[in-house]
Amino acid sequence: MNKEEYISELSNCLKRLPESDKQKALEFYREYLEEAGQENETSTIEALGTPKELAKKIIVECVDKNYIKEELSESNDSNINNDSSQEAKKEKGKVKLSAIWIVLLAICALPFSPVVIALVIALLVIVISILITIGALVLSGVVTAIAGLIMFVVGILSIFSMPGGALLPIGIGLTCIALGVLMSIGFYELGKLIVIGFVKLGGSMVHKKKGGNKNA
Repeated sequence: MNKEEYISELSNCLKRLPESDKQKALEFYREYLEEAGQENETSTIEALGTPKELAKKIIVECVDKNYIKEELSESNDSNINNDSSQEAKKEKGKVKLSAIWIVLLAICALPFSPVVIALVIALLVIVISILITIGALVLSGVVTAIAGLIMFVVGILSIFSMPGGALLPIGIGLTCIALGVLMSIGFYELGKLIVIGFVKLGGSMVHKKKGGNKNA
């Protein structure tokens, strides 16, 4: 197997990785083989192992990288305070989603028992169900806030026609706005904590298994 065939097969083995992580890995190992030189190509490929073995190693290493990204994104939460940071928020969300996927791939790549893999998949299904429920609650909070805003506007407009009766819709409107905002923010943050918890749990499983394999 020559360099191009090796990289092509490695690319197929990494097809489930996020595209950015896949391309970085392929570029790194392509340059690695080129630097080894044509005369050392065969021995270098043998040292790397089969494309499937190398792909498993890359996937597990991606867990470390995404775990670090997650930690950095948490430490930078306090810096996200203005409209100019919207792109940073979106990027942070992408990191969390890709981290979940990579953790699952790593768990499947490492020699965990079928029981452990089944439990992880069951846990993922539960997490997704909870997140769907939380998403519905966040949406209900938004709807409550919008309804409160409408009620508030109606109350303001009623001041001129019936001043005494305008206080009730204004009060209800403000209450609904506050409740809706609190619900949306609170459940959104809860969803983030659940995602982070799942990533850290899966990441710790991969780290322990990887460490055990090295010591074996």
